[in-house]
Amino acid sequence: MKKRRKEAKDSESKKPDIPSRPWYKNIMAIVALVSALVASVSGLIALIPRLEPTKIPQNTIIVFDRSAAMNEPFERSRKLQAAQSALENVLQTQVAGEDNLALRQFGGSCDGENTQVIARFRQHNEGRVRDAIQTLQADGETTLTSAVIEAIGDFNDTKRFGGPGINKRIIVITGGSDPCLWDDPATYIRNRLEPLGAEAGIKVNFRFIGLALEPEQREQLRKIAELTGGLSEEQVEDQLFFVNSQEELEEALRNVIEIEPVLTNIDSTTEIMNKVTDQINIIGGAINRQDYEAAEEGLKAAKNEIEDTEPLLQDLRRRLGIQRFQEQFQQLYELVTANRDLQDKQLKLLETAISQGKSGADEKHDKTIQEFNEITATFNSNIREVDRIIEDIVSQLREAHTAP
Repeated sequence: MKKRRKEAKDSESKKPDIPSRPWYKNIMAIVALVSALVASVSGLIALIPRLEPTKIPQNTIIVFDRSAAMNEPFERSRKLQAAQSALENVLQTQVAGEDNLALRQFGGSCDGENTQVIARFRQHNEGRVRDAIQTLQADGETTLTSAVIEAIGDFNDTKRFGGPGINKRIIVITGGSDPCLWDDPATYIRNRLEPLGAEAGIKVNFRFIGLALEPEQREQLRKIAELTGGLSEEQVEDQLFFVNSQEELEEALRNVIEIEPVLTNIDSTTEIMNKVTDQINIIGGAINRQDYEAAEEGLKAAKNEIEDTEPLLQDLRRRLGIQRFQEQFQQLYELVTANRDLQDKQLKLLETAISQGKSGADEKHDKTIQEFNEITATFNSNIREVDRIIEDIVSQLREAHTAP
């Protein structure tokens, strides 16, 4: 997924003014709900106020195929055993224990109950997911479409999964194609998915991992990826992994479970910083018009926006132990953190500029704007370095996508 990043322009005017719109370029795309508690004491009912749930930056549900197709051979074993073993290995070593993780299985009758959540969203849930996967036995039809649709609905609680910086991902592992769509599968999927996305405002990133699929099976999975792409805003090629060995399967899982959350984290941080930049533009325009009341309103909004980056930076810091790309991730963390601090300084300088404008201290005002522009130049340099590092990581990750 590519979006334009807003980068600040250095001022070239003789008399310094607040610079024009900065730009950023976005890269590439859970917690238990605390309900109202009711206690009974001596026949009286005490109501405890409903608490807002703590939101977690990374929320992932693994959608696991346990249909009869998973009994087919895969390298030196069966698809089911290969997928169970690969997830066991990856979830033992992955560093994202703070993430919300869930597991949904699918397979069964086309007309009956054919997909269920067997490990609900929780933090530190890797052990439960591993244990649940080991109990699965291959049987029934590959009810892939039902599972995908239901998995999207698993994110429809906006109190848990809505808001800035909250990433939602569905990782589908399948060994077959869905025989339950007879006449027009594309229309069926589209009609089921569009209301979910439109009504709930859900944005979800999908990853489809197909195990030793035949060409026609790959084509069906590609079609499903295309139809779900509207909820992820990603290229189909970035959603699909077709694997033919245990090594390829584990590499794909490590990429989507460990590596990609770092990139989505940076993307979310950038989106928030974009909003701060929008407010900076509003503040700058208001200062240039000497509308200091509007400038102060924009400043307050920008300060509120920038606070949303803190949990993302904490989440990014926890992921620095990942072995692959460790040096690059450390550099990205330092650059993104530095830019967050630079935006803080920009807001402080704008606050000073407002005060100076009100008092008519033109000489001091010009000096403040000059310092603002110097910070902007450093900020832009950091952006270009972030782009360079991420483009290198993404090019390497795409080598694991074996889709034709």
